[in-house]
Amino acid sequence: GGGGGESPSTPARSDAKSWKGQQRMGRTPHSGASPSSRSPTVRTPSSSSSSSSGRNGGRKYYEEYMPQRDVEVGLERGWLRLGDLRVNPHNRSEAYATVEGEPVDWKIEGSKNRNRAFHGDVVVLQRVDRSGNVVPFTPEEKASEAEQAAEKAAAVDAKTEALLSKLCPLASPTGEASPSGGVEPTRRRMFDEDGEEIIVGTPDHDEPDDEFDDPYDYPDGLEETMAEKLVHVQARRRRKKRADDEAQGEEEKQPRKLAKVVRVAVCGHQTELIGRLASSRHNGGKVSHSDSYAHFLPFDPRAPRVIVPLRTRLRGKDLDPETFNDHIFKVHMNDQWGSSFMHPFGQIVECLGERGDRESEFAALLDQNKISQTEEFDEQIMNALPPNSWTIPESEYKARRDVRDWRIFSIDPSTAKDLDDALSCEKLPNGNWRIGVHIADVTYFVPQDSPLDLEARDRATTVYLVTHSIPMLPRVLSENLCSLAPGADKLAFSVVWEMTPNAEIVDTWFGRTVLRSSGQLSYGDAQELIDDTWDEAAYREKLASVEGEGEGTATSAEGEAGNGEANSTGVPATKGALPSVALMRCMQRDVDRLNKLAIILRRRRFENGSLTLESPKLFIKLDENQNPVDVHKYDRTASHLLVEEFMLLANTSVGQYIHAAFPNRSLLRQHDKPNARKMQEYLTLMEKFGHPINASSSLALHNSYVRLSKKVSEELLQVFMWLGTKPMQTAKYTDTTRRKGKELHHYALNFPIYTHFTSPIRRYADVVVHRVLQAALTGGAAPFSAETIGEIANNCNERKICADKAQDQCDVLFLNLLLREGVRVEKAVVIELMKRGMVIVVPKYGLERHIPYQDCGITEASVSKDGLSASVTWVDKRGSTEAG
Repeated sequence: GGGGGESPSTPARSDAKSWKGQQRMGRTPHSGASPSSRSPTVRTPSSSSSSSSGRNGGRKYYEEYMPQRDVEVGLERGWLRLGDLRVNPHNRSEAYATVEGEPVDWKIEGSKNRNRAFHGDVVVLQRVDRSGNVVPFTPEEKASEAEQAAEKAAAVDAKTEALLSKLCPLASPTGEASPSGGVEPTRRRMFDEDGEEIIVGTPDHDEPDDEFDDPYDYPDGLEETMAEKLVHVQARRRRKKRADDEAQGEEEKQPRKLAKVVRVAVCGHQTELIGRLASSRHNGGKVSHSDSYAHFLPFDPRAPRVIVPLRTRLRGKDLDPETFNDHIFKVHMNDQWGSSFMHPFGQIVECLGERGDRESEFAALLDQNKISQTEEFDEQIMNALPPNSWTIPESEYKARRDVRDWRIFSIDPSTAKDLDDALSCEKLPNGNWRIGVHIADVTYFVPQDSPLDLEARDRATTVYLVTHSIPMLPRVLSENLCSLAPGADKLAFSVVWEMTPNAEIVDTWFGRTVLRSSGQLSYGDAQELIDDTWDEAAYREKLASVEGEGEGTATSAEGEAGNGEANSTGVPATKGALPSVALMRCMQRDVDRLNKLAIILRRRRFENGSLTLESPKLFIKLDENQNPVDVHKYDRTASHLLVEEFMLLANTSVGQYIHAAFPNRSLLRQHDKPNARKMQEYLTLMEKFGHPINASSSLALHNSYVRLSKKVSEELLQVFMWLGTKPMQTAKYTDTTRRKGKELHHYALNFPIYTHFTSPIRRYADVVVHRVLQAALTGGAAPFSAETIGEIANNCNERKICADKAQDQCDVLFLNLLLREGVRVEKAVVIELMKRGMVIVVPKYGLERHIPYQDCGITEASVSKDGLSASVTWVDKRGSTEAG
């Protein structure tokens, strides 16, 4: 994967400074610890040598790690570099590293060159050629070697050496001290109770080649690494301005450099993994009850297999042999991984349950994505919350703008309870429109740096799963006191625009408000109002049934319909949670006007270069026992787009305001340009399909999809657009100290400044933005230091990625549970043909899968040079061999 727009080469000296700075500060990401008790650790594996009397005669599987002093010198002179390591999840033998100043990521081929480093680690790299030989200095580098050596001698003092010597080495109870102060485990042959030697790896085949090549290799795709999020080796980002086209062109021309890992600088990987057991004697086979050791196969394909002892006691009991082959386990990897061992060693710490069991699989996916929180909060936090009967103090009515007489309503999913946004629309005497976006004022209930605030900061986001959610805030806040439910006074933070009928903004107002929502519409309700398919007669019957159950609070439906009766604020009355007939008529006019304005805003946004980057989302329908009964793609309608457009506008308006007020203390949402190399691969693929794409800009890409929509089916268009998301970078939260100017640009939206303001109930980043906005409005000091905002941004990025992955995996889990009930035949599109398999996309489910030919009964396959066709031989259901 390319560097995605990284700046051209910077002095190698910055790597040396990053190395020293990280060791002094102990800057390491957490490794599997619970978020509330993160205690970073630094592991610099031993560079010792060890003797062995084993069968291999002491032969090393991996190179010894380079001594610390040599690393210091190499980083200072530039022949060593620091990089954030990413392992290809579809081919463990490939890894990539983002190196500061390099336009294209460096590639590490083979596990030997990766040298015991894990996905997420910060590593020290040395360049090699295709044969694995070290690439020598260029003449320019050699000429400056003497000068740099002199500088290095003056820079490395006793204090630096002392700091570096404190790095935690690998340790083994049977190891020997190494010359560099580390400890290396001695190579030992291990035998089971039958006297057979346990296979811990072979020199030539450390990983079974049971995965065919991934067509996109995913080295730096949509998933970000922990190192990239928490262990930024780029201590100081370059501020040099560069033209976008020039940077992209430079990246495409650069050849990819090969490298090997010579030392692990900082551990950024998880030490606890989720997976299953397999035999250590019979590669991938079942574990025997007589085995003393087993291979642990992590579900995360980027992690290596781990050797674990089976004579293990869990909670004081011996590990049940019946669980060996059909259960899910959590394993803690030992710190030590000697150069004589092909795989690391670990200990089983927990059995999570039977494979295929819903609850066990559910627990495993949460653990795998580092989601340790539950729906419950500490007693200290809960005791400090207001009771459900809390009412707004009189002082807040006086301090805020009172908008209770505005017709305000929410549009959300039908099952939503955490209503954090609402809309209003009113025609002004001058013919313009007063449009309001009203957001729950969470910060009133969450004092900064309180125990609740620190817990919410750590959680960072609500995790939405198929059956339930894990909230960022206690439900008494998210579903009651903060939620903008209708019929009660609520505290809000509002953005109000005066807008012309052509959606031109005349004026913008920000401030805290008190409101009373008039109604809660579902997306389906709003769509009926937009389509003018709302059935008034049926709605009257619904109101009557509610009144008959004693839940009505307003006048009769007849009175409402005939007179348009209003409450004391002048807003037509609400019957419980249901708007009256008169109010529904009023809201239909409001929704219609909002939709017309949203259409104009959306069209203008796309004309200015915005791009839709949507991956299909699954909607799982459950029965009363929460078992899946059906699945379909989540469809977005005009009502969804209406809400989206005004939320985007609010986020943009707030982002511009806080950035102008606090240019160095704001939290923004930023999106880099696509990865140029992967985009070129996508463009080449589309050309093969006969549908060339112009990706010179986000506007050009959008226009290409518009033209494509007129040529291909909707399903095929969805597949092509989904494939187009693969070169895209992940949008991130960023503080405005690290990034400036064009570096804050949001590629997909094509906005120079953007933030998140509209969902503080479920996103902590929005809570931060609310506080920054309030400080800007009152003329106060910035509420956060640059360092604190940077830490919050990193944590929000990591937590969002984990939450999104958990949600996607949960969807797939329930899809698998549904498919157990019977086979479903669905359309699929073949997007890649390879020697041993093909890649397909199932549009209905938004799933991409690699299908080995052998699973289709294909015994031989010959793929054409252009990759568009294949000649195959297969065995049909009758056992006959055919070719085609």
